[in-house]
Amino acid sequence: MSMGLRSQVHAHRRPYGRLRRAMAAVENGMRKLTDIAVVLGRYDERILAVTTRLNPTDNRWEELRQSRNS
Repeated sequence: MSMGLRSQVHAHRRPYGRLRRAMAAVENGMRKLTDIAVVLGRYDERILAVTTRLNPTDNRWEELRQSRNS
């Protein structure tokens, strides 16, 4: 390979290396966001489960309170 051609090849590789590093950083950020979304989804499920269990109890207390006031 001639010196001119070699320097042209190296000149083209540099931007691709930067692009690869930038894409890796984006992928890493997306992985972190995905992990956060999974954790938030689990918290939502837990809150829904607790609310579902508490609603009948809350309704029963309200019924008892109303019957007492009647």
